[in-house]
Amino acid sequence: YTLGGEEQMIPYIPEGSSEPLVFLKGKIDRIEYCAEENLIRIIDYKTGKENDVIKSHCSITRDKETKEILRVKFVNLQLPLYAMLLRQDKYFAQKHNIDMENVKICCAYLTIPNSVTSIGESAFQSCSALTAVEIGNGVTSIGESAFYYCSSLKSIVIPSGVTKIAKNTFFKCSSLASVTWHNDIDEIGDYAFYQCEALSDIVLPSGLVTIGTEAFYKCDKMVKVTIGDKVKEIGDAAFTNCNSLSKIDVSENNQQFCSIDGVLFDKDVNTLKCYPKGKTEKSYTIPNSVVTIGVYAFSNCYVLNEIVIPEGVTKISSCSFSECSGLESLTIPSTIKEIENWAMDWCWAMDKLVSLSLIPPTIYSSTFYKTDEVVPLYVPAECVGIYKESEYWKDFDIYPITENANAKSDIERDDISIRIVGGVLVVEGTDDYRVYDLMGKSLSKAERLEKGIYIVVTDSKREKVLVK
Repeated sequence: YTLGGEEQMIPYIPEGSSEPLVFLKGKIDRIEYCAEENLIRIIDYKTGKENDVIKSHCSITRDKETKEILRVKFVNLQLPLYAMLLRQDKYFAQKHNIDMENVKICCAYLTIPNSVTSIGESAFQSCSALTAVEIGNGVTSIGESAFYYCSSLKSIVIPSGVTKIAKNTFFKCSSLASVTWHNDIDEIGDYAFYQCEALSDIVLPSGLVTIGTEAFYKCDKMVKVTIGDKVKEIGDAAFTNCNSLSKIDVSENNQQFCSIDGVLFDKDVNTLKCYPKGKTEKSYTIPNSVVTIGVYAFSNCYVLNEIVIPEGVTKISSCSFSECSGLESLTIPSTIKEIENWAMDWCWAMDKLVSLSLIPPTIYSSTFYKTDEVVPLYVPAECVGIYKESEYWKDFDIYPITENANAKSDIERDDISIRIVGGVLVVEGTDDYRVYDLMGKSLSKAERLEKGIYIVVTDSKREKVLVK
């Protein structure tokens, strides 16, 4: 095999050996490891002999009565000549309670030979120094989390025999900028490229059928994605929170999905799947045919100040508007039946919430988490009592909608003055008011305010104040 561009001899494997082995490049004089119970054997590839033990770098916890090993922890263990760790049991570390957190792997480049057919689960997990891997053409399977958190890995070429990118394969490979693959790949698993922040525009394989949940979550440099005609399944939040993503295109021949103005829908435009975070428009009107706003559909789209939800929408899914910190108001149409948990959490800028439904929609304890405490709710006048008795809705300050509900005289009283004097909040015209910070925390009226933005709520007025 090859390591660092240099040809290496095939490692010596003791006859009848069944223990996991660590093969090392070059001549090794001493290296820290734990040899108790033969948990790990360190082998010199030329001689096949084990190296000396320095136990000061290994902490072993045993049962006081049975003496059974409960936990093995390596302390600042370094393997500067590390090449490959082969495990006979893929759950070896968990089985023996081995804590590898402080083990430092210093290999930067590795070539996997053509004779290898499979890369096991978590094979290179957390190898933070690994910058490049050349995978041999014999590999047909790459296990889950194989390159999990390889934060220095910059590029990867997927061999032609691999047809699936498994769950978590490149999870948080934050330096990964380039992926080269073939068109026969039919599945990209859940979280496969989660938070690969350096990954720029990629061309998805033409044979792709399935894109997993949060497969490309927070891939910040992606500007555009094109969905091919064979894709049948796209998991929740597959392209959510990608800062630069401004457009999702879908092949016209795709039978399951479509795109309108760069926004992803199901084919019948009944479900809005994803509004790209990188779009720059301040306002968006959801098409009239939409019935369901999908999970994470607008999550973290902080540029949007206004979203118009049409009559006909019946469900707002979990996290649909989560952390839409620029959203100033929202009108819930009369057709809404359910708003799931966290659907509108952390909407810090929300000034007003209007529900047109005569029957309060079903909501949950965290539907408006960190939003509900400071947002006035306006409902049909004849339904105020119903909302005030409905679970979770009753936590709002509830007001009736009038014919001129948008007129200042109906929502705000001009005789109430809110201002800052010398860092002290002064409210004139009423003693009934509350003060919150932008995190939704209630503050004392007498508290001297530090620099920042605060929200003051009276019985008829809600106003942001700035302390300089």
